Amino acid sequence: MKKILFALIAVLACAVFAEAPKWPGWNVKDVAVWQEYITKGEAENNAWAIGSGRIMLAIAQNEPATFADLVAIAENSVKGLEFAKDTARNARETKTFIDRKVGQVCLYKSIFSKDGFNYCKESQIDVALQYCISRKKLAEISDREVYDVCYRFAIRFQKIPYQQSLETAINKLVEIGADLEDTATVKANLETLNRKLSLRLLEDKRFEQVIAKIRTALATY
Repeated sequence: MKKILFALIAVLACAVFAEAPKWPGWNVKDVAVWQEYITKGEAENNAWAIGSGRIMLAIAQNEPATFADLVAIAENSVKGLEFAKDTARNARETKTFIDRKVGQVCLYKSIFSKDGFNYCKESQIDVALQYCISRKKLAEISDREVYDVCYRFAIRFQKIPYQQSLETAINKLVEIGADLEDTATVKANLETLNRKLSLRLLEDKRFEQVIAKIRTALATY
């Protein structure tokens, strides 16, 4: 009976976490490619793949003239899709999907870049951090904006299990912070991160590297 139960759980897990079809690329404009991608997503019942394909198909057919047009495309892409069974969670996941896709399209296709960055920053979507790491694509992002975004995400990441994005945020935060004139704020932020992340070190040694980076930076103030 246990073997049957485990087998059933495995099957259900595969159904829920179906692997998305291979991503064709952000700059692919072939309508047929995106139609095929959507079909594969539908076959796997993968809402993220279907929605993503719909967005890219719409852009391939008629590139948005304004940032508002892009947001409308993303909002239309989720019609009829279910990202979670629970109603409240589905609403949250749907919004997250729209926010992430709008930001990613702006970033990776280099369109409406400033609007995309501000949108992600306000929505607190981690694509904002990717903008900061890839700032060559968006010269209008100031050092202070990069610093503030990295600090906000570092604070968020310290509350969850360790992930590489934390190290990315800390590295950029330390790099940019060293050149900011507001040294008092930079030092206070480093002290806050040092205190919070040191507590996480007790449960996960992977935090050790970022803590060492923070403490090395603190020693310069």
